[in-house]
Amino acid sequence: MILTKTILTTTLHTNASHEHDSQKNDSHENGSHDHAAGHRLWRVQLKCTEVVRARGYDIQPIYSIYGKGKMVYTADDIDVLIVHIIPLDAWYVLPVERFVPSKSLRFYPDGGCKRPRFEHYREAWYLLKLGKTTTSIGP
Repeated sequence: MILTKTILTTTLHTNASHEHDSQKNDSHENGSHDHAAGHRLWRVQLKCTEVVRARGYDIQPIYSIYGKGKMVYTADDIDVLIVHIIPLDAWYVLPVERFVPSKSLRFYPDGGCKRPRFEHYREAWYLLKLGKTTTSIGP
């Protein structure tokens, strides 16, 4: 997977830069937990599917906690949800603000829906380059 390789490369580069920077001063004391050498660190969750339901592909942006059941991802957990529709090799980059508090999301990369909710986030990798995920694209 190209995405996995890219994320790992970025993480390794960022961690190396962070270690070098930490030797100069302790970044944990100055509150820069989410930045390393000027790079934004993203909290990303990857969800994949290959099953078609009602002409679309379903993703559940949830996780389980023992004793509490299923929980929906929120802005406290992640910044971005990356969705991969395996059979079509279609990728979506969704800011968490655009789907919370939904427990199920449906994607229509082949059409099949008059007003697909997330299609404008297809291949929206530029959101990660902007350094922020909140944007005015889409409805």
